[in-house]
Amino acid sequence: MVRGRDVHPYRVDWDGRDGRWLIDTHNGYDSTPAVNVAAYPAVRRHLDDFMPALENRQDQGDTPYNLRSCAYYAEFEKPKLIWIELADRGRFALDRKRLFVEATAFMATSTSADDLTWLCAVLNSALASWWVRTTAPTSGAGATRWKKVYVETLPLPTASPRTASRITALVERAVRTRGAERRARLQEDLDREVAMAYGLGHSEFTLVRLGGRPDRTGAVAER
Repeated sequence: MVRGRDVHPYRVDWDGRDGRWLIDTHNGYDSTPAVNVAAYPAVRRHLDDFMPALENRQDQGDTPYNLRSCAYYAEFEKPKLIWIELADRGRFALDRKRLFVEATAFMATSTSADDLTWLCAVLNSALASWWVRTTAPTSGAGATRWKKVYVETLPLPTASPRTASRITALVERAVRTRGAERRARLQEDLDREVAMAYGLGHSEFTLVRLGGRPDRTGAVAER
């Protein structure tokens, strides 16, 4: 189960050794049958310690051990984007491991893996961060609230096949890269590619990236 602290631009830093796990005794969904807890004796013994609370839950499934399945349960198993609400810039990660997210993170799915890769690049870009900062409220401590209602207002550009191919390759490298400096260089390359897809020139992109305004000579002065 992913927490907000595990989510970084392009990747989720989570593994089975250090990450948290969810006991997912679901009640079945679509063509997937309910989990038979009797087949997992160690899990059942653990849950037996909480039987009074399990029996009094309003969200139990067919047995006290089972969880009532939510309407969008199958979405967790799809490739998806995961992001956190409070951040100073976009922190959208690609998930292909069927991870679950808890309340401090959001997720978005698509029928197209290419769409997710493209969205990941755009939403992590300096331009997207500028857009959301101008439209969304802040936490009061400097972080922007990346809620769905604000994220979905971002107008998306249309990339040429060549641009889309370059961006896909850069995103895949960012997903695999752990070093902060190398990821920062990749982000600069992705920012430029996304800016070109939006049709921005160098001076326009620099203005947005620095969050500044042009001075009388036309140069950009950082605020």
